[in-house]
Amino acid sequence: MGLNKEFLPTRSRYLVITRDYLLPVLFIIFGLFLWWLSFFSPAFTLQNIICQLDYEPCTGENLLAELAKYQGTNLFRLDGPALSARLTSADFTLRQAEIRKILPHTLALSLQSVYPTVAAKLETEATWIIFDEQFRVIGTRTVDPNVPTLTASSLTNLVVGSAPQDQTLLDALKLTRALSAAIPNIQGIKIVDSLIYLSLPDYRQAIMSTELPQATQIQSLQAVLANATILSGISTIDVRFSQPVLR
Repeated sequence: MGLNKEFLPTRSRYLVITRDYLLPVLFIIFGLFLWWLSFFSPAFTLQNIICQLDYEPCTGENLLAELAKYQGTNLFRLDGPALSARLTSADFTLRQAEIRKILPHTLALSLQSVYPTVAAKLETEATWIIFDEQFRVIGTRTVDPNVPTLTASSLTNLVVGSAPQDQTLLDALKLTRALSAAIPNIQGIKIVDSLIYLSLPDYRQAIMSTELPQATQIQSLQAVLANATILSGISTIDVRFSQPVLR
């Protein structure tokens, strides 16, 4: 008795294709899902920004406003090198910007200022205002910047990115840097009226005048400092006179 072909089970051509390609299709779907999840879903949007400038929290309004523009940006699509270049090119006070992404929602920035060449501070405060080589204000620091420092009676109307408008202060900063270059190991400079007080190692102090030739006074001070014998027991070196006064 022959079998009726109409009742024989048949193998669907479409079912074979589905079974053969099921795993690759699932991989493709899963890959597309991961791509969407990483680049377009809210799962990795920027919500928190940690910013440090010279190891202290960032406080500049312009900088914080610029960073706020990136809130809500997808972290995977955020171009770190481009952001770093943008920050350093837009702000002359920044020399380096390191950017680190911390999934799922945080961006950490470590910024470094340009190297200061001179600083100024008030005698009663432990905050330094630092300046670049063109005497433009870089910012403030609560840690000694380890550069020639001027102790001033007042520091007002200083703007980040600009040199002091007070010509007296500007001249004092220039003098501070020049004296530090000529006389090593100066620990601080204070200018009161026409007198210049230099803090030297071993608790010594030198006195100069802004109204006398600087070169002559510097040479006299250099000669005294080079003679270790005469420095014994000396706490003050006054070079305002033709012969230095030691006491």
